[in-house]
Amino acid sequence: MVEQLRPHNPIKNIDILAEMLVIERLKKSGSSGILPLIGYLSETREDLAAAAGRSLLGLIPMAALPARWRTDQIYRKPTLGSRLPEWLENASNGWGAENDFAHQCVQYMERLGQTKQRQRFIQRLTIFMGARQRIVACMLAAGHKSVAREFSQAAHRLQQMQFPKQVTLALTMNCQLSCPYCISGTTSQSDFRETRPQEVAQLFNWMQNQGIKRLGLTGGEPTLYSNFEHFLDQINDRGFELYLATNGLASKASLNAIKRAKPLCVTMHLTPEVLTSKRRTTYIHNARELKTAGVYVIMRCNFLNQSDRPTRYIETAIQAGISEIRTAIPMPRASGGNFFVNLGALKPYGGLLDQLAAAGKKAGVSIHLAKPFPLCFMARETARQFLENGSLAASCPVHFSNYTNNIIVNTDLRYAACLGLDRLSAKPIVSYKNLARAAAAHRHRIKTLIRQPILAKCNACPLWIGGRCVGGCLSYRESQNISAAESDR
Repeated sequence: MVEQLRPHNPIKNIDILAEMLVIERLKKSGSSGILPLIGYLSETREDLAAAAGRSLLGLIPMAALPARWRTDQIYRKPTLGSRLPEWLENASNGWGAENDFAHQCVQYMERLGQTKQRQRFIQRLTIFMGARQRIVACMLAAGHKSVAREFSQAAHRLQQMQFPKQVTLALTMNCQLSCPYCISGTTSQSDFRETRPQEVAQLFNWMQNQGIKRLGLTGGEPTLYSNFEHFLDQINDRGFELYLATNGLASKASLNAIKRAKPLCVTMHLTPEVLTSKRRTTYIHNARELKTAGVYVIMRCNFLNQSDRPTRYIETAIQAGISEIRTAIPMPRASGGNFFVNLGALKPYGGLLDQLAAAGKKAGVSIHLAKPFPLCFMARETARQFLENGSLAASCPVHFSNYTNNIIVNTDLRYAACLGLDRLSAKPIVSYKNLARAAAAHRHRIKTLIRQPILAKCNACPLWIGGRCVGGCLSYRESQNISAAESDR
C-alpha cells in the first residue's frame, strides 16, 4: 500500500494511508462493509478506488467471476447447510434478489446525478465481470436505458483490452528438460518438426490481415528454435506485441535477443528439475538480466507432489528479483501422455496453494492462479487473494473474446483451442478466412465441456449459477470422461 503513495505530498499521503486503513477494516467487516466500499468506487483518487474494487472482488465471488451463460436465478443459502464453505454461501446469499450488490450499485449511481463522478463510477463497475449482466438488468429496471448501454459498451471495451485477440505459437517441441507433467514434454520429437521460415511468414501475413497484434511463444522451449534471434527480429519488424514462456535456461545470445525484442512479459517456468539442480543458478541469473533490461518477468511453478515445499519458490523468486508467481496444479492433456494430478486427489493440493499464498503475502510476492482450481478446496484467505488479483477470473480465458483469446498454433500451423484441449485442426490456421472462423470450429465443444460440473456438489454451489466457477481445467472433462457424481470424493 505504502509503495503506491506519492512522497512529494506528505499531507496528502497521510490522508490516503488513513483511508486505505479504513478500506482494510471495511473488507474485514464482511458484508456490512460492502455499501461503504461501493461508495469508494466514485473516488477521484485512483489508489482508493482501486483498493475498494479489489476488496469488493474478494468479498463477492459472484461479482468477481465471469458468468459464462445468462441466468436470472436467485441464490438462497440452504437452510440445512451443505458441503460448501460457509463463507462462500454467506457471500452469495441473496444474489439476484432485490438489494443485492448490483442493485446497491445502481442505487448509489442514481444518487450521484449527471456528474463526472458518476461517469467514473460507471467505468469502475465494469471490473465486476460476474455482475455485468445483473447491473444492466437493474439499470434497465430503474429506467436507465442509455446508462445501461453506456455501461455495456465500457464493459466490452475493457474485456477487449484485457483479453485481446491473440495467437500463441509453438515454434519447436525441443527442450533441455523432460518434465513429466508438461504438455509438450512427453510429445514424441519425431511427430513434430520446427516451424519452417515460409510458414512463419505465412502466419505473420495472416495475422496482420486479421488485425491481430499479439503473439505468444511457447513450445517446447522456444529459445531452442534454430533461428530464434532472427525470428524475434521479424516480430519487431512486423510490430507485433510479444509475450514469451520459457524454462529460464536461455543462452546468452537468446537472452540478448529477448532483451532487444522488449516483450510485454516473459514467463519463466521454474520446474522441479531446475529448482533442485545447479541449473537454478542459471535461472536466477537470466531472470536478473531480463529484469535489469526492463523486461517484466513472471515465475511459473507447478505442484506435482503433495510433499512439495512452496517456500522454495518464494525464496528463488526473491533471489531472482521476481515479484509475481503464477501457480498451477498439473492438468491432464486431452490426448493423454503427461503426468497430472488426478481429479479425485485435487483437494490436498489446495493446502499447497494456501501455503504459497500465505508465504507470498508475507514476502511481498504476488501469487496468481494460472490454471482453474476449485475455489472450495482453498482456504478463505487464499481464495480472496486470487479473487482480488483477478487470477481466479482469468485462469481459463478460452471463452473470452468469442473464443479467439487462447488459440494455440502448432509447429505445422495446425491449431487447438488451448494447450489442454489439444485436438489439432485438420488444416493450418492460415487456411481460415479469419480468427473468428478458426475459433468457431471449437466453440460448440468448449460450451459443452463448460456446462459439465466437475464435482457433484458444484450443482448446489452458488458459483455454478451462470457457470462462474470452472472448477478444474476443461481437459479433465474430456480426457477422463468423469461424471460429477463419481469425481466428488
